[in-house]
Amino acid sequence: PRKFRKITEEFGKFVPKEEVILGARAYFVDTNTGDSSKNCTRYTNFKLIGGKKFISKDFNETEWRESLEEFRNWDCIKIKNPTSIFYHLPENLREEILSLVGKKILYLSTESYEYKLLKPGSHKILELKNVSKDILEILQDKNADCSIFATVVDKKKVNNDIFNCQIFWPPNQEPKLIIHCIQKKFKERKCNLKIMLMIIGYDLNFNFDRPDFNIQIKVERHDYSASKNQTQKYPLESDSTHCFGIPVLRKLDDSNNSLVIGHQFYNFGNDENERTGLYTFSYCLKKNHFVYLPDFTFYTFVIMNYSSNYTGMSSLNHTKFINKFLTKRDSLKPKFISLYSTKENNCDTVLLKQKSNELDGIKIKYFKITNCRNNDCICKNKISKGNFKYAYFDPNQDKNLISYMENLKLNN
Repeated sequence: PRKFRKITEEFGKFVPKEEVILGARAYFVDTNTGDSSKNCTRYTNFKLIGGKKFISKDFNETEWRESLEEFRNWDCIKIKNPTSIFYHLPENLREEILSLVGKKILYLSTESYEYKLLKPGSHKILELKNVSKDILEILQDKNADCSIFATVVDKKKVNNDIFNCQIFWPPNQEPKLIIHCIQKKFKERKCNLKIMLMIIGYDLNFNFDRPDFNIQIKVERHDYSASKNQTQKYPLESDSTHCFGIPVLRKLDDSNNSLVIGHQFYNFGNDENERTGLYTFSYCLKKNHFVYLPDFTFYTFVIMNYSSNYTGMSSLNHTKFINKFLTKRDSLKPKFISLYSTKENNCDTVLLKQKSNELDGIKIKYFKITNCRNNDCICKNKISKGNFKYAYFDPNQDKNLISYMENLKLNN
């Protein structure tokens, strides 16, 4: 992929789609004393695009304006609707380039959400906040092949409450967030959440100056059809121990709006050929028990090269050390975390809870089920936390990436 950068250095990054406006512009900072006899003004700093160039900090506006009478002194001051030079290649070549470069983080933002939890088994649909029109259009572009991931933190830090985030994305509509609150005993409350939203897809603008250019990310998709299975396992194609995922529902009605689709990853195979698998289960808040898996799609983003300081793997017994690192910049911003079982047979129906501003901020939470008399039910399994570890990914630690995302918002 570095060769593409060399191509843009030699031939340029883009071409105009409509027109190029030629002329001149002058930018100034802090006026100082001037020499009236020479009709000059001295500036602390200034930049000229087009026209006569001045070596010193003395700017003669009259001379500069007169120099613009010669068209050879004009420069490019605006390009309407520029497009990447790669955009004009045949479609098969564009697709090959995007495949070589891989998917990138197209959008990253953390927003606050509030709502009231009024009855047990209920869910909350949240609109995506502050997402620009350009990003929403990219989401609907099949060529970008976008996926949405989200992670949530409860700002009120209620110990026994767990928030679960899923995506509701009907065909040809804008995506939304589905939030469930899992409580041991129902209690009305005001929910004050921080949710990080990340969109991953192909960069159709072919921007090879992105700060995440060298991060290799792969997204896997697994489609589930409603079945008489409460749990299901899938082997992943990618060989990585840094996987993070989320379920996506295409429709939402009384049959699935109270379902929490949980997941974890597991390792299987021998030391020479260790693989990663995906384990999913379904829990109904209204029935307070595990139920059959519904129709849904599960997306997993896999970080293939995890040399970054912002992603890693830790034992649940070492959360104090890891969380001291994870919370050093902004404790109220959630991180992507995922649970890993050290063995295929140690998978369990548990959830990870992420707390804010606490050194013991990542914990395993078991479902409290008291109405089941079936001794062989999966609700009777309780695997020790010593058989689990967790992966973490904190993109907010990457200053260059955050700065890049903020500039995108300003430009849009």
